[in-house]
Amino acid sequence: MPAHPDICSKRIAYLVGQYPNRTETFVAREISYMNAVFGIVLFSLDGKRQVHSKKSDPVVHYVPPYYSLAVLFANLCFFVFHPKTCLRYLRSTLSNPEEFRAFYKGVWLAQKLSKRNIDHLHAHFANRPSDIARWVSRINGITYSISAHAQDIYTANPSLRANLTEALFVSTCTAYNQYFLCQFSPENSDKIDLNYHGVNLDRWTFLPSDNPGRTVLTVGRLVEKKGHRYLAEALALLKEQGYHFEWRIIGDGILADELNVLIKNLGIAEQVHFMGWKSPEKLLELYHRSGVLVQPCLIGHDGDRDGIPNVLLEAMACGIPIVTTALSGIPEIVDGNTALLIPEKNPDEIASALLHVCQDSDFRKRMVEKARKRVESFDASDHLRRMAELFAEKLNAHSDA
Repeated sequence: MPAHPDICSKRIAYLVGQYPNRTETFVAREISYMNAVFGIVLFSLDGKRQVHSKKSDPVVHYVPPYYSLAVLFANLCFFVFHPKTCLRYLRSTLSNPEEFRAFYKGVWLAQKLSKRNIDHLHAHFANRPSDIARWVSRINGITYSISAHAQDIYTANPSLRANLTEALFVSTCTAYNQYFLCQFSPENSDKIDLNYHGVNLDRWTFLPSDNPGRTVLTVGRLVEKKGHRYLAEALALLKEQGYHFEWRIIGDGILADELNVLIKNLGIAEQVHFMGWKSPEKLLELYHRSGVLVQPCLIGHDGDRDGIPNVLLEAMACGIPIVTTALSGIPEIVDGNTALLIPEKNPDEIASALLHVCQDSDFRKRMVEKARKRVESFDASDHLRRMAELFAEKLNAHSDA
């Protein structure tokens, strides 16, 4: 059981977009911890199950779809008992379909939270879950807070300012994000708190591989911001120079077919293995057996980008050399001593970095040892404790106000 922060008697609920979700293990870890501390109630907007949750996790209550009779009935009840308020809210949302949908679902959730005597709602991601949380707060008067990450703040999000303004507090996972949000909405800068996700150091054990660096690993969704195409082009350049690298691709996504075609056109298909998603146990084995992790992250055409990819923290803990871009929050955890940092969208630099890692064993050894030492300051348990303390601090202060 986690150490209890300052006593907080408030009843807390969480709202997430999808739970569980294999690409958001940091959310699952936080929910498990907060449930142990506060006994939270968990709601998810998406009922699609991707992985199995632990028995110690809270029961997941799935918010019904817009067209469900349950949501329609909740809205009819709201109109019957609060007609003036309902009509005022409807008039303010009818010209904005996204706001209307958030209000419509918010009515259902507000009623459910009232029945459970919930005092505070925390939304993960500053877009759709926070839109609904804002409407819940307006409808039944409870406070809400936000965990802001990356895609939710850097891609088009017209309700971001309103969500920040009406929230009791906001937590974000990189200093880069914190600075962006403070610049975007300076009037809310005093409520934006930095709290890294961290990494479970007990799970990701340090065991550097004897592999000389010719086995390349990438982990993550196959989407634009991960930069897979530039690694493919780098491996094609190396092949032309007589260097053969094996590439293991962990993950899946909307660009899988496009990447597959590119790899075939570049003539490196025999070197590449699409391995799909892997369990944490299998991923640990791959970290220990691979020569180098390459995460050529970039800023997508829509502004989307990573904050700090959790895979970098895992790799640092496990002792696998890292090649990645000096982008977004990444330089907050690695520098030239703990990883090879390269510009985005640059196959030549990726190729050069791969050769360096492959050919200089002393450099590899020094880099992974320094990376492990560095990542020990990002222990997830410390950051989870800080999150619980933040809840207690903010909610207690609000009660005393």
